[in-house]
Amino acid sequence: MDVYEQKHNFRFEEKQAAYLTTHARDAPEDSMRRVDDKRKQQRLTAQEKRDQDKLKRKEEINKLKALKRE
Repeated sequence: MDVYEQKHNFRFEEKQAAYLTTHARDAPEDSMRRVDDKRKQQRLTAQEKRDQDKLKRKEEINKLKALKRE
């Protein structure tokens, strides 16, 4: 018990105490994990819809301007 307590109390004074073990975060390509890009697809779909609406509004404005000129 004394040995454990001494190791625990002086654990920060050891030479390896400042070294943090890190692990890679990249998943291997042969992983069985699903690629979850549902939010990405939703953002792309919403952006396409906004672009189409903007194009439609511009066309309507151009038609009204053409009618006003006549």
